[in-house]
Amino acid sequence: MSVPTTIFVYMNEPGDKGRLWGADDQLGTLNYLTDEVVKVAANEEIRTGTRVSLKSIAWTMSVKRFGESDNDSWSMMGPSKPRFPRKFTEVKLINKAPMKTAHDEELHFNTQISSQWDGTRHYGYQNEKVYFMGHTAEKFKNSDINSLQNMAKKELQEEAC
Repeated sequence: MSVPTTIFVYMNEPGDKGRLWGADDQLGTLNYLTDEVVKVAANEEIRTGTRVSLKSIAWTMSVKRFGESDNDSWSMMGPSKPRFPRKFTEVKLINKAPMKTAHDEELHFNTQISSQWDGTRHYGYQNEKVYFMGHTAEKFKNSDINSLQNMAKKELQEEAC
């Protein structure tokens, strides 16, 4: 299978290669993560069991690109020195007492504040003003097209079987 170029994926003109996974695709290259591909990767690639924080990878890249200090912290709550004016994560702790000895934690956060959880409507093709599969911002107003929950349906990470 050939991989489409970025321009074809975004523009989605009739008959183009951007419809590699069909006209209604919401996953893009996540479609490559089939059960078989993940199984092979688990068997052939995992050697130590060491887990890596996405934050660590993104922060290391940011340090190299913007010359920031490795000492600057960046947690799920947000970077200690944010470059972009985004709302920080809010955590609401809900005590279930006296009915239970338990708490619920509600998180309200911008998906761009820490490890970036991007749907395909986060950043579009700038010259043409379109997003993945040729969708426009107007289409997003009353729909879940290109939204993050479409990627969650693919179950990118879950318990090992």
